[in-house]
Amino acid sequence: MPTSWWTQPNAASNSPGRALWERYRGEEWLVFIDESFFMFWELTAKTGYFCHAAVGVPEREYAELKANLDPIFRDFVKLTGQSLTEFKHTEFKRLDYRERRKLALRLRDALMAHGAFVAGFYTQARSFVFERVRIKLMDEADEIPEDGDGLYEEAARELRAELQQGPGESGIIWRVLWRPVIAVANLLSSLGCGYKIVCDPRDKKEDKAVRAVIEDLVVRTGNSRKAAEMDLRVDLDLHFRGIDFSKTSDQEVGLQLADLMAGEVCEFFKANDELLTYGATRKLVTATSNEPMNTVAQIAGQVVKTGVVHRMPAGLQARILRPDRHGRTVLPYFRRLFAAGTLTCYSAFGQPRHIEVFEGLIEDQCE
Repeated sequence: MPTSWWTQPNAASNSPGRALWERYRGEEWLVFIDESFFMFWELTAKTGYFCHAAVGVPEREYAELKANLDPIFRDFVKLTGQSLTEFKHTEFKRLDYRERRKLALRLRDALMAHGAFVAGFYTQARSFVFERVRIKLMDEADEIPEDGDGLYEEAARELRAELQQGPGESGIIWRVLWRPVIAVANLLSSLGCGYKIVCDPRDKKEDKAVRAVIEDLVVRTGNSRKAAEMDLRVDLDLHFRGIDFSKTSDQEVGLQLADLMAGEVCEFFKANDELLTYGATRKLVTATSNEPMNTVAQIAGQVVKTGVVHRMPAGLQARILRPDRHGRTVLPYFRRLFAAGTLTCYSAFGQPRHIEVFEGLIEDQCE
């Protein structure tokens, strides 16, 4: 399992929201997770993608947050001209940018007033397959070959086969859901907070299979020898309150917020795919490969390389810190709420990558 997906979220001091969340240290939280995807499951489409977004809310703040969202929702419905029962990103993105911006600022202020955070996780289908290619090439090659179509197709076949291993699409859902779950688990465990994951239900058997795998992985990650050796959190399971699939999005406004955020994360990365390509390389990043800047961790008393770092050009960092001048996405307005101050994605060639928003850095993990 890629380590950087679950180490970086401990560094919540990277986000201006850290002081806000500190007010709720030791309390119980609800974390709502929803997804957005397009032509992902076939793992072949160049334009396919999958995205998860998480919205975390202190449990004691949730009822008042819902009440404060009511007038915003009424105005949203009025603007769409439709009879809607919930916030939906498909309708939100059709609004004029000026109206989306106004709604986004009101939503952001409501979330900030109640101590919430936002997290985004994005991967293109091809990048997801390239991660498998990289793993298969370890100890065999130094980079993904230019003529690596055969390797790509083999990796895609393996992943599609795994998709069939479980009720419905649970064989691959847990692989992509695992990332946001373990990231927010580290963030909230670092604050000593209990957390319940809330997801939109799909199929009962599928949900049961996903729940079983995720719950087992949370326990095994927190208790793993590797976690202890790398000075990572070993108490994730002590704070974990399980996964709840009991309510649909029309019954749970937190899931509606996660839907809005997932849609905006997708729109943001589609509009700014340089964040996926900048510094991306076919070269395998290993303990012995040579790069200008590395990240390190201590394992069993030894300092080892865990990834590489690229400094973003100022213009690229500005895509996150400033409003989108083309009106394609409102995500930058929520940047102060980004958990650990990051967005997480896969590079164009399949490395799990953190976009460290406020430091202007991109971190790619080692193989």
